[in-house]
Amino acid sequence: EADHLLLVDHPALFRLRRRPRNHHFVGPALWSPVGSLPEWWSRLGDDLPLIYVGLGSTGRASLVPRILEGLGSVECRIVIATGGRPLTLTLPPNAFAAPYLPGDVVARRASLVIANGGSPGLYQAWNEGTPVLAIPRNIEQQSHAGYIYAQAGEAATSCGFGFFRIVTEYATADSFTQDIRLKGIPNPLS
Repeated sequence: EADHLLLVDHPALFRLRRRPRNHHFVGPALWSPVGSLPEWWSRLGDDLPLIYVGLGSTGRASLVPRILEGLGSVECRIVIATGGRPLTLTLPPNAFAAPYLPGDVVARRASLVIANGGSPGLYQAWNEGTPVLAIPRNIEQQSHAGYIYAQAGEAATSCGFGFFRIVTEYATADSFTQDIRLKGIPNPLS
């Protein structure tokens, strides 16, 4: 038995009903890849909202085209960290990609972070006060996303420039696999 137990997490995400007096939340362990920002970073400008897509190394890279499609009608800039995986698509003019990005710096500038719900991306956004849209793939990510949703209090995400709805659609006509899609909502009251 320890004199004190330090919990490396945020108390708003993990509420303990009966936390012993010797258990203390010390905040999240923030991590971001070391490296410089890509050359295109300085050309992004501040005239449009920035959406940061960072699905990590375990997120489904196949969702990136669908995310880009969902954001197609939104006037914004999109920054994608591929988690070291190659992108096999042509990016639209308002999108930029790099294998790795310093997530804390990007989250600080972003209006919305679209992430897999894992600890690194979640805590980077949380620490910067940036809203998160989590697209979880595994149980840890689902757990984090559940806490995010419980804290948000709403099913719609608003970033001051538009509203989005998360929908699921069948991957193919002959499949039971459903894919998550992000759809713009022209009228948030619809």
